[in-house]
Amino acid sequence: MRDIVKDINYFEKFIIEKNDLIALNEQALLSGKVTENKVERAKFRNFGFRLETLVAKYSKGDPIVNLKESISEIIKHLPAEWGPTNTKVKEKVGKEIVYLDQYMLEPYERMLRILSLAYLLDVSDTDFETVVGIIDRDNIRDNLYEFIIKVRLPNRIQKKDAGYAPKSVVFKVYKNLHEAVVQSDLSKATKYVGQFLEKDFYHKHTGFYDAHKSKVDLYYGYWSFESAAVTKIMALNDSNFRDHQYYPKDLAK
Repeated sequence: MRDIVKDINYFEKFIIEKNDLIALNEQALLSGKVTENKVERAKFRNFGFRLETLVAKYSKGDPIVNLKESISEIIKHLPAEWGPTNTKVKEKVGKEIVYLDQYMLEPYERMLRILSLAYLLDVSDTDFETVVGIIDRDNIRDNLYEFIIKVRLPNRIQKKDAGYAPKSVVFKVYKNLHEAVVQSDLSKATKYVGQFLEKDFYHKHTGFYDAHKSKVDLYYGYWSFESAAVTKIMALNDSNFRDHQYYPKDLAK
């Protein structure tokens, strides 16, 4: 067990329930029971179930090799299950809905989580390039994403960060991590990662906030995989936050 909030029986039940929901969703999609305007949403919901199951397995204490299999399964379905209508910021221009080349907060977090785990779990080149292909397909330009991508694709020409507005939630939540990855002084970078873990990661705008208090099984673990990815890439000294409750320290080795 890596998690201290719930017990192993809870996570085993959670994983079974999510896998059942995935199967029901897939059956409904294959049988044509899902109306056309709800197909993309149903597929994106399955992506969410798969990701929650992977994190629950990490919380439960599954070995790394099992987690690697799980993320490969997620990535296999990612091109079909990750669509702009459920992930991108949208604006109404006249009578039309226009999708901007930026992710909404929760999709931003989810893609960052997948990208971080793909690096930390050392997925195959094919799997990693699939994740990057989705980001490129969506024309997302983000320095934090690019920082992680560059480790596996060193010859990649980095895109110029499009930048989120300073008042946006994405900017406010991830400001410290964005600051960390541009530091040449590693002690300053370490400080920014610590501040992110302490002040920013667990916040009221996220989909998992207070999930452990729910009467239904919503909790799958609070883990900042992006903090571990940044720490590992920059070879930071994590002694000040190594035992932080949100820090997946075994993945940062």
